[in-house]
Amino acid sequence: MIGVITRPSTFQERRIPRPVVDVALGCFSVWLSIGLGSSLQAAHPKSSLGSAVVEPAAGAVETGLSSSLGLARMGPDVVVGALSDIHYWGREGDAGAYSIGTTACNVGTEPVQWNARSADHPVIAQNLYRLKDGRFEQIGKSWLKHGFAAANDSYCSGAGGCVGTDRIDLLGVGCSDTYSAYTNGGGGMPGVLGPRSEVNPYSGTFHYPAGIEPCLGILCRRTVVRDADLDPQLNAGARYFAEAIYVAADDARVGNGYNNASYSPVSVSQPQANEFRLSLTGGTVSLQPAIRAWRGVDPSVQIATVDVFGDGRVLVAGRVTPLGAGLWHYEYAVQNLNCERAIGMFSVPLAPRVEVQNVGFHDVDWHSGEIYDSADWEIDEVGGSLQWATGPYPVNPNANAIRWGNLYNFRFDANEAPDDGRITLGIFKPGGPLSVPARVPVPGGFPRIVSSTPPGESIDAGQPSDLEGHDSFGWREVEVTLDDSADGLTESYFLVDEKGGTAPAPQVAQVAPIDDRTLALRLSAPIEAGAWTMVSDPSGLSSTRLGFLPGDVGSDGECTTEDIEIHLDYLMDLAPWLSTWSVDVDRSGEANLLDTVRVVDVLAGAGAFPPFLGRTLPP
Repeated sequence: MIGVITRPSTFQERRIPRPVVDVALGCFSVWLSIGLGSSLQAAHPKSSLGSAVVEPAAGAVETGLSSSLGLARMGPDVVVGALSDIHYWGREGDAGAYSIGTTACNVGTEPVQWNARSADHPVIAQNLYRLKDGRFEQIGKSWLKHGFAAANDSYCSGAGGCVGTDRIDLLGVGCSDTYSAYTNGGGGMPGVLGPRSEVNPYSGTFHYPAGIEPCLGILCRRTVVRDADLDPQLNAGARYFAEAIYVAADDARVGNGYNNASYSPVSVSQPQANEFRLSLTGGTVSLQPAIRAWRGVDPSVQIATVDVFGDGRVLVAGRVTPLGAGLWHYEYAVQNLNCERAIGMFSVPLAPRVEVQNVGFHDVDWHSGEIYDSADWEIDEVGGSLQWATGPYPVNPNANAIRWGNLYNFRFDANEAPDDGRITLGIFKPGGPLSVPARVPVPGGFPRIVSSTPPGESIDAGQPSDLEGHDSFGWREVEVTLDDSADGLTESYFLVDEKGGTAPAPQVAQVAPIDDRTLALRLSAPIEAGAWTMVSDPSGLSSTRLGFLPGDVGSDGECTTEDIEIHLDYLMDLAPWLSTWSVDVDRSGEANLLDTVRVVDVLAGAGAFPPFLGRTLPP
């Protein structure tokens, strides 16, 4: 009797005749009733490691507090409804100290915790930015003001008004709480401001009580800005922006931690020598980080939003300017909104004929004894990419990674016009994906993938392993043909991504030339069952995508019992268009009834095979 549970370990031990078609169909009717039954279930869906979204044109993104009030988010949701004022504390040496007033609004459906006697309260970060000569840079940052005593005012109340409370440890629904710039600067005691390094911005959690030690001096823990970054004589035509970010655990816990930043334009005045005053001008742009101000001024700026799987959000902006004489300037800014694992590497792909010059980097220094160092990032050309990197986490956990509430810049000139492309952000801390992509303009000139063997969108329907599960199967080699010479291309030229898998995507481990435009690529591991694997050029604009879904004989991205019928159709010459990888399910080198039996094995789950019936490839 043929059955899934009592099956022999190999097909060589089977006693399967090669019957005529009507007998075969009868046999498989019995097989299906015995082997499949009602026990087949779809596998659980898989999730990706991260996502990157290119945002719509300027003006097409929700930017107002009124929009949020009209559509309340579930749970507590604290946002910066307005920046209220800026306080100038004075200067020491060649820098001045500032602080920014804020009005918090609860636009959610539940009160926000505001308990100063526990970690159940928000913290407030303040930043200052300058847009000058096409460069959007962070020029100042503060330590953290810890929230206390919610006033429950009505500044931000919508149609429902402020649903207040008589408790100062809660910010009611639709209610507001304002801290003046003087208060957010610590008042006369800047030592009460806490370090950013103690806060996990994604979860909103932090050590309580904060690691606060005595701190003396005007600049202590406030928003410190160098005179040279504000002096009108040195910054003709510059524009300035102030930003505040609230972080709260109950807000983050329900997924509302992505709208906690707001910004406002700022003007600079100089009432006397070596004294630079800041004033808010125009209204507050609510629920948006300051990096969006760059595109608000210059629509040619492209911004990509990157959500790191299991962590927070990073925004990448890019702008390209023609310089003449066959050169272009590439300017990038990376703002970490609330990604706890931080960014430790920024990599731009370079085509073989691209030459770069005037490579630069900009950050904003830590100050007042914060534990992070401020060393500039190292710059190098690595494997066909221009790469900036801070020290590795295992060597220095306090290296100068792009931590939350910080924006760093990367720039260079190149002899190639821009093309849509993809940069890579290296994640600094361990605990998840090692890198994430972002689509912004990059220098062009990449040889593009025009075809592959197997062809793009092919799906391998073969068994996922041997019956004992010792050897994993799936494509490990692919040939790619380019539209230009492949001479000099190495393993690092090609990027490999996976969609729908649970393991890290394989990488190209070996490249062998077939002719001047065709290469044989060998992957470091077989592609994963249940996933799409995509091999692309460094720009990400050309690629070939291969799927692996055991039992999907019909190559429609879904495993059903119809795949058994389709396999029988192939054996009867009714589906001659099917490829070898669709019908040689047992990977013996030929397609026959044994492969049809193996389709049933794969769908039902036999030996080491998990059941694939109902499994699908992601879109």
